Amino acid sequence: MKKTDYYGFIRLEANAYSPICIAGGEEEESDHDVIRNFDGEFFLPGTSLAGAFRSYCEEMIQKQVQLQKANDCLKQNTVKWKQQDVDQLFGYAQGEDSKESSFFVFDGEIKQAKRIIRDGIALSEDKITLETKKYTYEALDAGTEIVMEWVVKATLEEKERFLEMLRMITAGIHSGRVRLGHKKMRGMGELRISEVLLCEFEKGTDHAYGWQEFSWEKALNNRKKYSVKNVTAEWQTKRWEENQIQIVVPLKLRGGLSIRQYSAKIKEKDSDQIEADFQQIERTKEKDGKTYRCAVIPGSTWNGALRHQCKKVLQELGLSSSKAEQWIQEIFGYVKETEKEAYRSQIEVKESELSQDSEPVFMVRNRINRFEGGTMDGALYTELSYFGGNTNITLFIPDKETCYWAVGLLILVLKDIANGFFAIGGQTAIGRGIFCGTVNMEKEAYYLEKLASRIEEELS
Repeated sequence: MKKTDYYGFIRLEANAYSPICIAGGEEEESDHDVIRNFDGEFFLPGTSLAGAFRSYCEEMIQKQVQLQKANDCLKQNTVKWKQQDVDQLFGYAQGEDSKESSFFVFDGEIKQAKRIIRDGIALSEDKITLETKKYTYEALDAGTEIVMEWVVKATLEEKERFLEMLRMITAGIHSGRVRLGHKKMRGMGELRISEVLLCEFEKGTDHAYGWQEFSWEKALNNRKKYSVKNVTAEWQTKRWEENQIQIVVPLKLRGGLSIRQYSAKIKEKDSDQIEADFQQIERTKEKDGKTYRCAVIPGSTWNGALRHQCKKVLQELGLSSSKAEQWIQEIFGYVKETEKEAYRSQIEVKESELSQDSEPVFMVRNRINRFEGGTMDGALYTELSYFGGNTNITLFIPDKETCYWAVGLLILVLKDIANGFFAIGGQTAIGRGIFCGTVNMEKEAYYLEKLASRIEEELS
């Protein structure tokens, strides 16, 4: 047992930047309900948070090693942290050898939860829902307030190293690199840090033993006594080199957008809002003290569209359907339920929001009997769609040689979307989901050449 010379208490206030779904195994509200405590209140389990933080630290160590190899710096070791540093902070158990964690992560408290229910589906190439492939999941929408509390204990030798790793984790959370829960590669689970407070107790100081009676309730009521520091700006600062390729394409919606939310909407009490039978996925936002609704394009929608069009382009370039699917699985991942096998996607797709000038429009529609030309009984319904506005599609891809051909392929598909050749969402047969824009990608010719070289090699 090592003697503890230092205790650090950290409190973080954050907001959900995109929906968060950490399922608890219940299926009362949807097929995947957000975890609740005994009183039915939402929370973020400390185990889930600690697991995400540890995974991120290990991932960053691997990226440092890869970056060092890529820059031919093998003679000079530039890797700042090693796996043993992660083990010392988070603890480990290897046979009879073990160490208790020096980093304690408490359950995250949810304040002003914004609960939503979304649909998840799998579509065929003809945009028909596959049998047994539709489900619903519950999530906490963007804007939900979250409070997290951490405690770190260390020797004087470990103190700075541990604090630097915690600063790296906090910066990773704020930048969206640390994500929580379900569909992390499809834009969900992002947080933005609004405040970081630190209270320290160190051997040899006047209040070395104050940690024994410490609580954040006391500290917030008497910040001077507990020497509470606001370290938000410092802890938000990024502390690593990115080795990812980011693609951002600005798009303008030329007509309407209809990515329907099929689940029954939770009607608010005394609300005068018109209820639609089918409506575009949306969320409520605030700006300059005013609230407004904006349309949302989920990352899963972008992902499905990109995956579908990538396969189509590969087939047009000469690959067979089976070979094209094999290539697609390399970059978009797969789940084989019968073999119980899965591979994580290499492409991260962000969620998009239409700008405030996009207009919600209610329409009453009906279905016509094509033989009689009359309205069919029971086929009258209302729909909420959005028209006009701007948005961005944002992608992240690993910056490594094996993925460069995929960047070239995505450039071709994004050009299809930006030129209106490929529509997003539903009701595309009546002109919905058509965008226009310009794809300006650095080293575009290089990535397209990598794609051409791989196709040529495959077909030769």
